[in-house]
Amino acid sequence: MLPEDQRPVEEENAFAQFGVFVHGILEQHALNKLAVFELLDAYADGFDKAVSEGFPPNSYCDLRNLYFNDGFAFFQQFDGLTDCAGNDYEVLAVEQFIKTPMQGFWFRGYIDLLLKDAQGRLIVHDWKSLGRFKSKAAMREYRRQLYLYSKWVYEHEKRMPDVLQFHLFRKQRTEAFNFQQSDYDEALQWAADSVAEICACKKYPPSVDPFFCAHLCGYRNVCEWGAGDKR
Repeated sequence: MLPEDQRPVEEENAFAQFGVFVHGILEQHALNKLAVFELLDAYADGFDKAVSEGFPPNSYCDLRNLYFNDGFAFFQQFDGLTDCAGNDYEVLAVEQFIKTPMQGFWFRGYIDLLLKDAQGRLIVHDWKSLGRFKSKAAMREYRRQLYLYSKWVYEHEKRMPDVLQFHLFRKQRTEAFNFQQSDYDEALQWAADSVAEICACKKYPPSVDPFFCAHLCGYRNVCEWGAGDKR
């Protein structure tokens, strides 16, 4: 491994910059630092500076315009942190850093929002810049993230969350599901098995995906797999 001062600097990509930018605006709103009516201007005025990297070429559309317009439409319609009946959520935590012990390792992450609704239900809320989940199997994999967060919620709230939900802000869709103990147990076991597999691995052959390597990888301009075809 190279010494830290000789390692290449990891580069950003436009998709990640877009997600971080929108998350940041929503965080400022949840912290009462930006009012609802200020969000659209904050988005429109800050987009070009925040999303400084170029989007990959696309034969069917201009991805930069598409993402900007999706975000613009979201903030145009966004009416605050409310449920489907228009009731305000109680915000319990915003971008909460978590660290909780699991089977032989520490799990760390950030909960976008921990909310309580008018019925007293605890809700783990996660913003996603996805347009949609590719499949039900993909959604189940994403759910593990929120189930792992639930361990920290239990430790600090003395109860499990009632609802776990994703908000896919590019398409203004909410995917919510009730907490299930069996899915929670499965997520913890999956995490433990994944860590054990990583620790047992001796060699890490490259998993080459042409699009990811050329446009998304943080080391795309120094790695042999990313420095080639940029189409």
